Amino acid sequence: MKKQSLALILFGLLACVSPAHASVVLLSGGDLGEGLTLIPANVVAARHVRDLNPTLQGVAFPTNSGLIIFSASGGGFLYPTAYVANSNTSNDLALNSLMNTAIFGNASNLIVTVSGLNAGQSYVTNLLLTEYAGPGAGQRDLNFSYNGGTAIDAFRTGSAPLGYNVQNNAVANNFGIITIAINSPGEYIDNVFTTGNFPVLSAVIVSSVPEPSSFALLAIGGVFTAFIRGRRGRK
Repeated sequence: MKKQSLALILFGLLACVSPAHASVVLLSGGDLGEGLTLIPANVVAARHVRDLNPTLQGVAFPTNSGLIIFSASGGGFLYPTAYVANSNTSNDLALNSLMNTAIFGNASNLIVTVSGLNAGQSYVTNLLLTEYAGPGAGQRDLNFSYNGGTAIDAFRTGSAPLGYNVQNNAVANNFGIITIAINSPGEYIDNVFTTGNFPVLSAVIVSSVPEPSSFALLAIGGVFTAFIRGRRGRK
């Protein structure tokens, strides 16, 4: 039984850090294997929408923040959100800080532009966001488009205070730029769809694609961490 559990954890970690397409992962916390896995040496740029400066999994915010530009015409900021990580580790507290504020766009697009990249090179993009918990808030419908292409991922958020990591491999264009458009057609309130909602975002992290050996080390580390936590929980 233990071997099966460890195998499932290993599979989940590998699926999380090496996506073949955009994936949406719940953020239960800020530690390795809780929805976000970062390799500090591979991070090219990291920025919070209000330029907060915590350190998450060894990645200092901001990192090369000038490479990331947010454009939310007609939008503004949501503060505070309801997100709270599952524990109080330093990484959990850093994630709480990052997720506590969100930027929102108008009913059209919220645009993230990442420049200064190597043309033609693939990068891992992580978009961190949480659902707003204000009066009348429902379950937001979100679409994501990379470099002007067709939206390759769409999902319906859960009720607050869930947090999400939208992860994708994107290729920088001939000018060394990746443009990400986030769109919200509307939201569900009591399972009734209403048009005209706005997209939200808290932080962006862009990394070079890790080598296979890095995936293996991260997976082993995640399995070991889960094993130790399991032993502590049984004591």
